Amino acid sequence: GNGAVLDSGDPAPSFRLDVPLRGGGTPPLGPNPPVGLRVGLEREPVDRADPRQRDWLKALVWPDHVERFRRLEAALTATSGLSADIREGDALDLLPAALAQCPCTGTLAVFHTMAVYQFAEEERRALDDSLTLAGLGRPVWRLPLEWQDGDYPRMLCRYADGSRRKGTLALCDSQG
Repeated sequence: GNGAVLDSGDPAPSFRLDVPLRGGGTPPLGPNPPVGLRVGLEREPVDRADPRQRDWLKALVWPDHVERFRRLEAALTATSGLSADIREGDALDLLPAALAQCPCTGTLAVFHTMAVYQFAEEERRALDDSLTLAGLGRPVWRLPLEWQDGDYPRMLCRYADGSRRKGTLALCDSQG
């Protein structure tokens, strides 16, 4: 909130995200931790190599949000040659196998954003149960960015079984 600029990550990125910070906290800065495996679970993943699907993504940006449109174009350009392990299907069905595939060393973190509000109560319980089961053999941290209550979505950090909770990491804008 004081106008200070905090840089993190690649010093010469192909695109950057500028995020205004509000409040007294400062996010942790420094090198990102090593990542052993990244897996995305998506009901209908977008094929970034397909021009029609890229155009669909662009069409989802509100017309008066010119800067968001530019960031999306920059992100599509920066990631055009990169591959990603994005598995198509129901996330609840795919999650147990994805968790089992993760290397045994290191910390397991499961991030989900703006998804659980669409789940029925039994699906929410199934997600909780899958993460708790995975946490029986190793630490599993859950990082949800979901609209739970209040004026803004909250980014939380908690142990998968709910026994240890770090609490709210940030309040976020619903449009990212």
